[in-house]
Amino acid sequence: MSWLTYALIGFALMGVGNFFAKMAIVNGHSAYGMGTVIFLFNIVLAAGLWLAKKPELVVSPAALGWTIAAGLGTGLGLLMMMVAMSQPQAKAGVVTAILNANFAVVAVLAFLVLRESLSIREIAGLIAILGGMFLLV
Repeated sequence: MSWLTYALIGFALMGVGNFFAKMAIVNGHSAYGMGTVIFLFNIVLAAGLWLAKKPELVVSPAALGWTIAAGLGTGLGLLMMMVAMSQPQAKAGVVTAILNANFAVVAVLAFLVLRESLSIREIAGLIAILGGMFLLV
């Protein structure tokens, strides 16, 4: 499969998963309890991935450091989403739209640090999506 196929599948799965998270909160699950259950389930998924694919786990110290930082950032970001969705006035679609606009941070950091290029069309798309995010709040 191409990268786009994987990205679209991830898009759909994250959308459904985020909706299910809001349903769990609406039905009485705490944000912190939700985060704990999700993190534990991710450990099970990671173990299954390792058993199925046996990926190389010995990496350079730099790669391991970036991997740990990625796990901390995404884990804390997910927890903040759960806390935001647990607020009575929070709308699931708005919370997840704001959270998922994190791609703009990724794009800017990749541009600045990794020197990835951005076309005029891509910059316009980022601006349009961020503008839409601001219209939601």
